[in-house]
Amino acid sequence: MTSKTTNHEDGRESRISAQRKREICMAAKQVFLEKGYNHTTMEDVIAAVAMSKGGVYYYYKSTSEILRDLCMKYGMENQYKTSQKIIEDCAGLSPEDLAVELTVYKIFGGDDYKRVFRMFCEASTSDPDLAKLLSEIEEESYPAFLQYCDDFNFPQLKCFGTEDFMRFIHLMCVGLNHFPYGDYFMHESDFFRDFFRFYIRKQLGQEEEPQP
Repeated sequence: MTSKTTNHEDGRESRISAQRKREICMAAKQVFLEKGYNHTTMEDVIAAVAMSKGGVYYYYKSTSEILRDLCMKYGMENQYKTSQKIIEDCAGLSPEDLAVELTVYKIFGGDDYKRVFRMFCEASTSDPDLAKLLSEIEEESYPAFLQYCDDFNFPQLKCFGTEDFMRFIHLMCVGLNHFPYGDYFMHESDFFRDFFRFYIRKQLGQEEEPQP
């Protein structure tokens, strides 16, 4: 077997593996949304995906492994796509205002990935293993977030890549599970827009002088 043939087969196996993982994660996402993360078992995921039990366990040994990929891999892919759309839709905004809109969506947006992450944040408050996983995802997300800022050329957003702000996001995620105010702050109120704008300016040393 030639090296070229081996590389071709390796590439094909890699594509199949990636596709299988995506199928499992997308099926699990729907089960998480329907049943809640804490009430979802691997048997539930297996029942939801067109794959054998052995096939699913070959790629994922637990729902927490699936959750990690949903948050870090597919959630980040979705964040990139959504950000690109927001940038296109808000082409006339200043870089600061665009950074604010991206941050508002990151916290209050209602897509399925954000709903799963909010569910995860709340479950972590009573499950030490999930709290540990959340902490690990936090650590992994910092460099990913900074790369995201560079990819979209938004240095203004880097000030949000801190431990304090990450904890603020988690706090808001748990709150949004109980109080349906996401759409309100997305579309009807500028309260958090003003807050984020002030925070950006403060971190960049551009606070406005108080009016006499």
